[in-house]
Amino acid sequence: MNKKCFLGLIVLVFIIILVLVGLNKWMGQNLVKSLESKNFKLVEYNGQDFFAQGDYSLTFSEGVISAKFCNGLGGEYVLEDNVLQADLVGTLMYCETPIGLMEIESVFSRIINEGATVSLEEVLVLTGAKGEELVFRVE
Repeated sequence: MNKKCFLGLIVLVFIIILVLVGLNKWMGQNLVKSLESKNFKLVEYNGQDFFAQGDYSLTFSEGVISAKFCNGLGGEYVLEDNVLQADLVGTLMYCETPIGLMEIESVFSRIINEGATVSLEEVLVLTGAKGEELVFRVE
């Protein structure tokens, strides 16, 4: 391969990298816009339907995430490369019903604090590092 072809190949690879980085940033900004000012309701936890009575919700507004399970949780969030992270604070109540709600709340809080992978298509899916999955639908 001659020197001109090699330099051309390097320039092409560099351009492709710049396009991919820009596309990833653009997609992240669009994901934030898709989350903002929407209300989501919990419908599934680790593959099990969750249709309990109550308002088990998640909202995003002006850079703040708010969740309601047994306790109210909230904090400023960062969404970068489809990873959602926030240092959540909340109330400290205990709820006996519905069964499993406290576990769901604990997992939600942990995966958001650690950084949850976000997918938003027809539903919002938050996935933790250990494979935990919470599914929310738009209200």
